[in-house]
Amino acid sequence: MRHFFKVSALLLILIVNFATVHAAELLMFEHQGCIACKQFKAEVLPGYLASDFAKKLPIRSIVYGDKAAYKGIELKGSPFYFSPTFILVENGKELARIRGYAGKKRFWEAVKNLHANHKDQLKS
Repeated sequence: MRHFFKVSALLLILIVNFATVHAAELLMFEHQGCIACKQFKAEVLPGYLASDFAKKLPIRSIVYGDKAAYKGIELKGSPFYFSPTFILVENGKELARIRGYAGKKRFWEAVKNLHANHKDQLKS
């Protein structure tokens, strides 16, 4: 539980520091109490926050029910079919998404592919 609070604090600091600086971001849509989300936060998030991807694509968590957190963002569909769902956004528009969390290795592969496939569209 202590680890969860440390990771949450790091995520909050990241959001405050990068939210206004970067046009591109990776939105993490999650349901309250989502086991896969907790697993992602324990296995991947600390490494992600320390990676170059965090500078290019800061991650922001949005909990189900908080529609104000993504107001004004043009999504291609509902963000809450799978939890977590990671949506790559640039200038308020969805570019791509990763549905679910299938482990650390697959997440990193997916993020690398997202970035490689959309780097020409990203300003950051």
